[in-house]
Amino acid sequence: APDAEIVVEMQNRGGSTVMMTVEGSPVIPIITEDGATSTLTYTPPTAFVSGQEINVGLTYGNATAAWGYVIETGSKALMFGALGNPGDDWVAARLASEFGLDVEVVDSTSISAQLAFDKAAAASLVYISSSVLGGNTNSVAVFSQIAGLAVPILCVEQASIDELVLKEGGAGTTPGGGRFDRLVITDATHPTAGGLPLGSNVLLTASGEQHHWADAPANGALVGELPDFAANIGKDVHWVVDAGVLVNGVASPGRRAFFGFVGNNGAASLNTDGVALWDALINWMLGN
Repeated sequence: APDAEIVVEMQNRGGSTVMMTVEGSPVIPIITEDGATSTLTYTPPTAFVSGQEINVGLTYGNATAAWGYVIETGSKALMFGALGNPGDDWVAARLASEFGLDVEVVDSTSISAQLAFDKAAAASLVYISSSVLGGNTNSVAVFSQIAGLAVPILCVEQASIDELVLKEGGAGTTPGGGRFDRLVITDATHPTAGGLPLGSNVLLTASGEQHHWADAPANGALVGELPDFAANIGKDVHWVVDAGVLVNGVASPGRRAFFGFVGNNGAASLNTDGVALWDALINWMLGN
């Protein structure tokens, strides 16, 4: 747990002075003695972050010891994507640091559909990155398998939303000229608008990202579109579907969202307003 104590038991310490470090900084543990057993207990003054690796060191007499462990909260997010991709790296770090989720990243092209289902069923949130190979035979089987789960699913890959029963109409990616740093908010009252006003809002620090779009379902809540331009008028890139809402005659089993605006790496370039919208979207997905 993020606020768990660090407890070390030592045998036959004798009178040796013990020095403990946590993340390279000296700390003062509470030491209790029981015969030949010395127990060192250190309580971090502030909670660590989910996914953070904690390094601990001990020095006593002429001996030293060092080890590390990774913080887990027990609340899981399952990401279909690839670490090393800047966008996926940012998303994984944000889900851990801001929302306390233990993030597991899997490859939709190689994981079995049943294993993916089991992992997704145990998660608090499923994220489908646009770094996945949408349309890949294995990916299609995986996303079809998890589509019926009540777990919230956030997708940014337009080629994967058919399996999730998330659209009513076309879908695609923007051509080379259709890359923007801004999103047009169409419903400022929706909680996933992040408090941004109607109209054009700059969300990225650069405009080089290819966006994914898909026609929002008639019963869904369209929150944002791309700016108009000749080949790309009215492209829906941010919309949500609540549990129970009918899409193509099928009741959504849980909360669903599409945020193709960020494409492959756009999440890593979100500015302050972009992060505010992102956080609002995740909070809505989680029911916060």
